[in-house]
Amino acid sequence: EYEQTNSFNIVFSFASHSTYDGNSKLSPDEFFNKIHALLDDKGLLIFESHNGEVDDLKNYQHIVNLIEKTFAIERRQAFISPELTLSFQKKGVVRELIVARKLS
Repeated sequence: EYEQTNSFNIVFSFASHSTYDGNSKLSPDEFFNKIHALLDDKGLLIFESHNGEVDDLKNYQHIVNLIEKTFAIERRQAFISPELTLSFQKKGVVRELIVARKLS
């Protein structure tokens, strides 16, 4: 277990909020609470979602709702690779980048 001794201005989470095999040590709620605790006041979370193969729209909306509980979303940007477009469209989720500022 990581013992927090300082805080950070920015935390990057590149599709690391859960694992493909379901063996995540933290629930999504615990994951975002941990990031919140690691950030300075007004610190930034740079979050990348999983693609549509991993998260369906309902699950992804739950993730966004968790972020919105303790962060103010400043920007959301969807991005896809042309070769993966059909896969993403079938699941209703594209990979997305979210920039969110910590709420006190």
